[in-house]
Amino acid sequence: HTRGAVMAMISGSDGDDMLSQFVRADFDAKELIKAAVRKDTISDDLAQLRQGISVLENQLREQVVSHHGRLIEQVAQAKDLEALTDTVTDGVARLQTSLVSVRSSIREPFEVVKSKTVQLEHLQAAGEILRAVIRIRDLSDKLERHMAQGDVKGEAGAMKEAPPPP
Repeated sequence: HTRGAVMAMISGSDGDDMLSQFVRADFDAKELIKAAVRKDTISDDLAQLRQGISVLENQLREQVVSHHGRLIEQVAQAKDLEALTDTVTDGVARLQTSLVSVRSSIREPFEVVKSKTVQLEHLQAAGEILRAVIRIRDLSDKLERHMAQGDVKGEAGAMKEAPPPP
């Protein structure tokens, strides 16, 4: 879009042959200088360039003056967009900070619950083992009492109460 506007300005100016070469995609400054030195027309080329620059400055000034209101409006819109971008950036930063806070407020209790769950599993396993040991000890004591009394029927009854071997 900008290159087209520049081309339109140059094509309507005096000395457009001289200026049009500057906006071509294949422009090479070194080649321009070499050609001017070979032709020995440096002072003429400089004068043409000065005249072309003057014409471009006048046309640019005319464009700015004729489109002043629209340019001011675009600058205001750019400032509004910049303010909006800053607001969004600040909001994203606050959101990220909140996310870190929420993540830590969730993670810490989760880790505590996870650790306590493992402890509870170990306590339950230890409780089951202790209950089995107490039951075996009680049965063993009962068996010893019956054996000490010579009660054969009591021994058989005590054996029935014993848990099956693992």
